[in-house]
Amino acid sequence: MRHIPPPPLYGSLYERLVELLPNEVDSRLTNLIYVMMGIFLSKSVQTGRMASKVPVASKRVSIVRRLERFLANPAVRVRAWYEPVARHWLLAQLAQWQAQRVEPTSVAVSLVEFITTLQNPHQWWNGLDDEGRRSLAHSLFRYLLYDLDQQRFIEWRLTEWAEHLFTSRTLSDRQ
Repeated sequence: MRHIPPPPLYGSLYERLVELLPNEVDSRLTNLIYVMMGIFLSKSVQTGRMASKVPVASKRVSIVRRLERFLANPAVRVRAWYEPVARHWLLAQLAQWQAQRVEPTSVAVSLVEFITTLQNPHQWWNGLDDEGRRSLAHSLFRYLLYDLDQQRFIEWRLTEWAEHLFTSRTLSDRQ
């Protein structure tokens, strides 16, 4: 039988389960990891689908039977063992999601700073280096034509978002 090296997911689950269940038999931990990997990777709780994601060089039928024997074993408390791992994972996902959320106050401050910057375009244009000017031009304009002899822009087309922004600014300046 060929050897299949365990994937990184196996190693991280094993480390976590050894912390949570230090006195448990290694074969039970391995089977629990296979159940967890099967659920996670197949996005299913059906043993047939779970078995297709278990990294074991055996026939799928054998893996299904192995998982079913493990789950039917009265000494195995899958729900009690799996719950702390699932809770930890869900809390980590929640923390990551919360870290990615942007506070409305910071958005408002950034928007005010951006609008204030737009009040004096010469000041912020002159404050940029060549790369900054190129980046800004690409984000604001779909098309930009600069006359090198006259040293000025002679034709341009704004991007859609910039057009909306400048239109709303022009309308608010008129009021």
